[in-house]
Order: sequence, then C-alpha cells, then structure tokens
Amino acid sequence: MTDLSYECEFDSVIVLEDWLSPNKYKVKIYFDVETDNGDHQNIAFERIKIMLEDVFHNSMIISLDNPLLQTLAKKTKQRIITLPNEPLDVIVAAILYNKLNAISEGKLSIHKVKISSTQADYIWVHFDDVFAENLKDINCEYYKITEVEPWWMRRDPSTSDWFEIGKKEIKFHCQKASWDKTLQWSTESNENSKKPSWNPTIIDGGKETKH
Repeated sequence: MTDLSYECEFDSVIVLEDWLSPNKYKVKIYFDVETDNGDHQNIAFERIKIMLEDVFHNSMIISLDNPLLQTLAKKTKQRIITLPNEPLDVIVAAILYNKLNAISEGKLSIHKVKISSTQADYIWVHFDDVFAENLKDINCEYYKITEVEPWWMRRDPSTSDWFEIGKKEIKFHCQKASWDKTLQWSTESNENSKKPSWNPTIIDGGKETKH
C-alpha cells in the first residue's frame, strides 16, 4: 500500500513547435520503501529531490522531433530536457514516472505521479502503475538506431540526449552523467554518514556531468 508522498514545484520553459513559453509545474509522487537500509532510502529520496528541484527546475523541455532542438542544443546554455513527444503534461508525467523509478534502483517504488501546470490550467494529470502497464514502453524512433536506452530509463541523472539530423546521417549525442559519490549506494549502512550534498556542474553532452 502506498502511503508516502512528496510534492514540489519547478519552473521551466516548454517548446511546442515554434512557440516557447514559461511553465510552472506542480508535482506530487506516491511511493513505497523497498529496503530496510536507511542510508539507501535517503539516497534514493535525495536523487528524486535533485531530479525534480534542481535538474528539471529552470530547464527547457522540448521534443526530440522538434526542428528547433537542432539549434538550441548547440546554442543555448540553458539545461535542455528532451522528450519522445511534445511536452504535454501527460508526457512529462510519464517520463518522470520512469526516470524516478530508474534512479531509485528498487530502493523506492514510485507508484503514481500527479502533475499540473500553468499552461494546462492546473488540471491534474495522474500517471500510475496501471497507466504505465497499458502504455507499455515510451518509444522514440531515434533510439532504435542506437544500443543505448533512452535517458528516462537509465539510472544516471542524464536528461539531455539528442540526435543531430544531417543530410546523410544521424549523429547521436548521448549525455554522460553520474551521481556524486555521496549519492551512490554503499555496501554497508553508515549511520554517521553526512547527508548527501549536491554541487551541480552542467556541461555539454559528450563530457561527464556530475550530480
């Protein structure tokens, strides 16, 4: 039974076709604890908070199919989050459901994500286990040419893969990212360990990003 929840807000810019607009999101997640290791519980929760409150906050959210991505990925210094479809709230909820479960690595189980935003008149979208089962995989045609899982299925803090469309070939830019050592699993519980901290360094894809 899911009896734990966490909610937060974050701001972003969404790109719909050739239209850019600020958007404020409200998010609430419902989850269960799957381990008795207190340190692992805390690390999983810190990862979730970082993903929502730091990585998604002040980001630019855009579809991998949007032609503007070809320019924005090279020119903007703003963090970009790439989606398999247009950044509608239901797609953002689905991506969060998968990414938060991936980065929790079985230490926490996220069973439902609720999301609303200013652009959607704060109508709540619910994405849960049943929705995920019916939807199956969130596919993106571009990833079929690679042997890499989409970033929303990976355990690392990446969010910014993109595909450079050339006249003769498609070049895959895979964001390399890793968790800070304070946010990695230890083999033994250490009750005296300090609370994980995060000093973000956002750099271009191809180099490693530490979270």
